Amino acid sequence: MWPIIKKAVNSDLSTPLDELIDSKAEEIKQDINLIDSKIDSKAEEIKQDIKMYPIASPSDTLRVSADKESIVFIDETGQVATKVKEVILGMTGTIRVSYQYKSSGGGITSNKIKAQVYKNDVAVGLEQRTHDDTYITFTEDFTVKTGDKIQLYITPDDSQRPKDAYCRQFRIYWDEFDGGLVTMD
Repeated sequence: MWPIIKKAVNSDLSTPLDELIDSKAEEIKQDINLIDSKIDSKAEEIKQDIKMYPIASPSDTLRVSADKESIVFIDETGQVATKVKEVILGMTGTIRVSYQYKSSGGGITSNKIKAQVYKNDVAVGLEQRTHDDTYITFTEDFTVKTGDKIQLYITPDDSQRPKDAYCRQFRIYWDEFDGGLVTMD
C-alpha cells in the first residue's frame, strides 16, 4: 500500500511537502494567467464587434409613422385595453411620440375613451381622455433603448357603450447623434 501512496504524493518522498505545494501553486497561477489573457483577448474581440447605435434626442424630425386610421369597436363587455399601434426602435435615447385619436361619442361627456402610450406592454404615458368626435393630438417624450416596443392602447373610460374609438398618425420623432461607448467608468 505504501508504494501507491508514495507515488500519489511524491514518487521518492525526497521533495519536501512545502516545495510541492509551492510548485503546484505556481502551476495554478500560470493557469489563471492563461485564462485571464484568454478572457482579455475575447473581450477585445467583443469590443470590436459591438455595433454602435445612435443616441436619440427628442425633436420635431419625423422618423417613424404609423398613420393609417385604426378603429376599435368598444362593446358592453368591459374596459379592456386594446393595442392599436406598435413600433420597434433601433436606437437608445429620448424620443417624442405623438398621436391623434377621437371618440364616436358625438361630444357627449359620458362617451369618453382613453389612449395611453406603452413601452414593451407596460403603460408609461399619461392617460389621455376625450369624448370629442374630432381628432385631438397628444404628444409626450419617452426614454427608450434599442429593441423597445412603443405602443398605443385604447380603452373605454366609462360604461356608455357601444361606441368606436379612432386613432391615427402615431408618429415618433427624434434627432440622432453618435454616442460613445463607455467600457469602463
